[in-house]
Amino acid sequence: MPRTSHMSLCRMFGARQISNMNSCDGKTLQITNSLYQALSRLRLSDQDRRLWADQICINQEDLDERGNQVQFMNSIYKHANRVLVWLGGDENGNALSAFRMVESLASSFADEERYEKFRFERVWIIQEIGTKAPATLFWGNEASIDWHLLYGIKFVYQRFVPPDLSTRHTNRLSFIYELHRARHVKATDHRDRIFAFLGHYSVAEGKSKELRSLTANYDKVQGTLPKVYADAATRALLSGLIALAAVQHEEQLPSSYADWDKMQRDKGNDYMPSWVSDWRTYTSHILSEPTSPHRAASARGGHYSEPVLRVENSRVLYIRGAVIDVVTHTSKPLKPKAFHKPGKPSLVDRLWQEVCEQEIGPDQILFDLSRQYREGQSEAELGRCSAFLAYMQTLNNGGAATALRSISDDEWLGEAAAYLFRALGGDSQAANDSRPVSPELWELGQSVLAAAAAKGKGSSPVEDWSRSANGAQLTAGYYLLGPKVLAEGDQLLCFCLRPLDGQGNRHLLVGSATRTG
Repeated sequence: MPRTSHMSLCRMFGARQISNMNSCDGKTLQITNSLYQALSRLRLSDQDRRLWADQICINQEDLDERGNQVQFMNSIYKHANRVLVWLGGDENGNALSAFRMVESLASSFADEERYEKFRFERVWIIQEIGTKAPATLFWGNEASIDWHLLYGIKFVYQRFVPPDLSTRHTNRLSFIYELHRARHVKATDHRDRIFAFLGHYSVAEGKSKELRSLTANYDKVQGTLPKVYADAATRALLSGLIALAAVQHEEQLPSSYADWDKMQRDKGNDYMPSWVSDWRTYTSHILSEPTSPHRAASARGGHYSEPVLRVENSRVLYIRGAVIDVVTHTSKPLKPKAFHKPGKPSLVDRLWQEVCEQEIGPDQILFDLSRQYREGQSEAELGRCSAFLAYMQTLNNGGAATALRSISDDEWLGEAAAYLFRALGGDSQAANDSRPVSPELWELGQSVLAAAAAKGKGSSPVEDWSRSANGAQLTAGYYLLGPKVLAEGDQLLCFCLRPLDGQGNRHLLVGSATRTG
């Protein structure tokens, strides 16, 4: 579709209720007050201007038309000469000063009232001004600013512009991963969390024919929120298990069939199967990224086979797998900031002792390299993976989201020792006098930090802890990082499942997990 001579209007704020009656070509046109203000501001006094506004160009009351037109939204904004963004009226006279503040980059939007205008959280805004078409923001009757100034200082990402394939941003070629990254945005209709991305390059240029055939469905029977989310999950599952890795639960799941059956009946048509991502919720980073996917099935010739699965009635997922372990101990949900209190590593100590079942030795040493990760480790195996190294790798999710995923175990150990040195307040004399760390680890941490400082680097990448995840230990002594609703008795396949009492092979999906070793 070639670029046309139209400009696309994008509205950030304003009530959705119809409040203005206008005449257009002899017919009555009903629009919101926000759109009326925008059109009044953007009209030119001396020439015509062709604008595209969804509220006028799409019949909002016709669900079929809305569903059909959604498919073309990306092209409409992508091929516009310019996207005009309406921020609303300037009743308080803040617009000019706020835009000047951005242009000069003299402040970081310290004034919350002004800053609020630039919180781009509406789900459709990602598509509307996330393409390559230039965009201009308008606020009130006088102030305007080019979008590139805001984009240049990273207020939002142009998520509809394909990434550089030579970087880690190739994660963004995953439709599910992009939905996960947009969990924080706001949507009046939560089905639009899916529909707003139907024009995304991960769908249009992706390998999944099933996702390319996905269409917007606002029908009150077949297009309910659970059915829309389940349909997207089912289509995505046919090309990989990242759809299951994105599942996150805010509330604890039942552990008995009776409790689950009651929950299902109570929710009725609002029931969401445990294996379907509820894109309205966010609890943590995704533990398995598309560029480091789950090894979901047995290896054949160096490659992992496709999972065997089917979905029945958009509710029940049948999938073949083998239970390899069971959770025996769990921690409370982990909070990242709890790991960054120099001199007070209480959480690191507590998890190490309570969940990993490591005790302070007779010489008062808590952290050292002599502790076995699993019973019966040979001396060679212990050298490659001590309990301390496995513990730190688990807390960091195996470095899946950082540069650590591509380094050797020796480098990993150095980064972990550096974190421990700083967390224990290694620069203070008191810490040196009473540290519960072996001299070997302490000196290693010192040397790694000194080398990093010489290169002008700050913190260790091992400090990129997974947010709101749970630490756990498994029956065989392995360490596990899993979802915050993880509980004792949950089973580990390539994901964590919760067996429903007395129901044999019937389970609920708890979420993604990473086991070390």
